[in-house]
Amino acid sequence: MYVQTKKGNMLCQLARFMALGLVDGHGETNFQKALDVAHKRTRGNARVLELLEKASVSTDWSSLLANEAEGVEWIDAVREEGLDGKLAVRRVPPLREHIIGDGDFSAGFFSESKPLPLSALNLTQEDLRLKKVGAMIAMTEETLRDSSMESQDGIRRDIIRAAAEAVDSRFLDPAEDGTGEAPKSVTYDASNFASTQDPEQDFSLMMETFAGDLKSSAFICHPRTAFEMAATGIDMFRNVSVTGGGEIAGIPVHTTRMSPRDSDGGQILLLDAGQVLFSEEPPDFMPSRNALIEFSTTPTGATDTPVAASSFPVSAFQANAVVIRMIRRVIWKLVKNDASVYVSGTNYGSVS
Repeated sequence: MYVQTKKGNMLCQLARFMALGLVDGHGETNFQKALDVAHKRTRGNARVLELLEKASVSTDWSSLLANEAEGVEWIDAVREEGLDGKLAVRRVPPLREHIIGDGDFSAGFFSESKPLPLSALNLTQEDLRLKKVGAMIAMTEETLRDSSMESQDGIRRDIIRAAAEAVDSRFLDPAEDGTGEAPKSVTYDASNFASTQDPEQDFSLMMETFAGDLKSSAFICHPRTAFEMAATGIDMFRNVSVTGGGEIAGIPVHTTRMSPRDSDGGQILLLDAGQVLFSEEPPDFMPSRNALIEFSTTPTGATDTPVAASSFPVSAFQANAVVIRMIRRVIWKLVKNDASVYVSGTNYGSVS
């Protein structure tokens, strides 16, 4: 069974990874093996065989991945995994200047020869410059050469999840002010309050503070927080789902592991996605067998200045490993700060 997306399936991408594992420019034998495996696994799918034919005459691994990544299927797959694909954000072209108003556009009746009412907004010009978010996964040569569809699908899921969660994390982080490498989060300037540990009171306070359009809004929280809400037995939480797709009073609930949560509890965000501008470009992929990798979540090694690495670098070649690097370019902006409100420190586990 192949993994489906909204605009097709990931069959071609899986075949491409299969080609990367079996076709390395060292002879016809490897290609023939890939061709045989692909024919068996995909029941002679013509598109897969076409991709493998192209791969057989190329040793440029980066182009093999990049060409396919430019397709709509990779973008759809990453969107479906992340919040930006689940929310009804306003997608705008990248690297363009946009006029943003601080209020709602209005309409009104007018008579013949009278002027048409104009929305009285304070307009600002925003230049949405894309910012880079990257992820890398390392695997052994044996893993990459595994011809099973299950193995290839696992690699695909790991890359897509990393690409989506890196964005989700900064998108929701109340401490992200946008002055560094990531865009300002949708919660940085948002109204917020500490949980009363009374779910009905918390949600009532959020509704009183919220100034967005509920029709284009959604709740966002950690899966564990969603479980706690569902476990309370309170009627308004009867349709809340740990995996997302539930709703509270008709407002969708989306879950992500990147929603802030600590020992004090979780965060529940109410966001008007219609007030979020979002722009992106197709992700870039670059595989390497010869990279020298600094295994750290906060690496210090740099190419612009001679800074020492924070951890001892590991050679992919020496470790018989393959490293795949993904770079995704995105930018977002919350147009109105009062279109976002969150409660922090929710711990409804003891509520009955």
